[in-house]
Amino acid sequence: MKKVLIFLMLCMMFAGCANARKYANLSSGVIGCNPDEIDIEHATLIAVGGVHSWEAICKGKRYVCRYQSTSGVQCVEKFIPFVPEGSPSDTR
Repeated sequence: MKKVLIFLMLCMMFAGCANARKYANLSSGVIGCNPDEIDIEHATLIAVGGVHSWEAICKGKRYVCRYQSTSGVQCVEKFIPFVPEGSPSDTR
C-alpha cells in the first residue's frame, strides 16, 4: 500500500511539472517572454468547464491567463494596487 501511495505522489509531481511547461509555452506568445523565463502559479489541474487557468510571472509582471479550445489563450496583466507607505492599509 505504501508503495502505491509513493507511486501516485510521484506521478502527480511529474504531471504538475508537465503542466507548468505546457502553460509556459502557451503563455509565451501572448506575454512576450520565452517559456524558460516564465514561472507558473495557481494552475488548474483539471479544466473547469473546458477552461484551463493559471498565473504566469515574467520579468516582474504577473499575468492571469486562461485557455479554452474555442478561443485560444488569453492573458491580462494582473493589477496590484499601489499602497502608499504609512497608510492605514499598509501591512509591512
